[in-house]
Amino acid sequence: WGTFDPSKNGVGYDPREYLNAVFDGKFVYFAPLTNVDRKAHGEVLRYDTTKDFESVEAWSTFDPSKNGVGVFPVGFMDISFDGQFLYFAPLQLKGGFSHEILRYDTTKDFESVEAWSTFDPASPFLPTGYSNGVYEKNYVYFSQVNNGITVGSEVLRYDTTRDFASVEAWSTFDAGNFGIGVDPDGYSGIISDGQFLYLSPFHNGETPHGEVLRYDTTKDFESVEAWSTFDPSKNGVGVFPIG
Repeated sequence: WGTFDPSKNGVGYDPREYLNAVFDGKFVYFAPLTNVDRKAHGEVLRYDTTKDFESVEAWSTFDPSKNGVGVFPVGFMDISFDGQFLYFAPLQLKGGFSHEILRYDTTKDFESVEAWSTFDPASPFLPTGYSNGVYEKNYVYFSQVNNGITVGSEVLRYDTTRDFASVEAWSTFDAGNFGIGVDPDGYSGIISDGQFLYLSPFHNGETPHGEVLRYDTTKDFESVEAWSTFDPSKNGVGVFPIG
């Protein structure tokens, strides 16, 4: 075991408060959420796994928000990887929730502005506040925890075979609007087993909950039959598996 603190070793300007990370085969990237002042920031931290863990030279940062990329790409909670691009799931801005998706092309230089881009599918509140993302069969899916007004379940999907900035490449489906389950809102995570996506229940607006939401990727994304829920906490599983 060992530790290394980039923020105390002259790496970047204030690399701290990272929520999740992803590995692309050589580098580990960390998703920037907030800094020491609890303000959302965009300084992406990267570690080169071919170098010594405690070496300053193994660590670097790049902040798209301070280099003219997008509008205000800050406050990310997760990163997903499709084999070439990293997709950063937007969670929060100062005083609210974010919806500006950040993307990095790993085939290009980490500190090159040309390697970074953003797309904002929201107008003005929906779809907003994404906590996690996952790549599965040419699509990147984002799980929603809050839509800017209240908790939400509007899953956002990007078709990676289409242009990143094309509106036609993006779509959403909100299980809560189609009578699926009881109250499928507020999901903090999303994972795939190769066929199904599972969304991890966090809070439905009134209380932490345990209603797991599932999507069958072999079926149409906007088909009600493709979605289902199960709540272990209300079916005698464990003691109180919620949140």
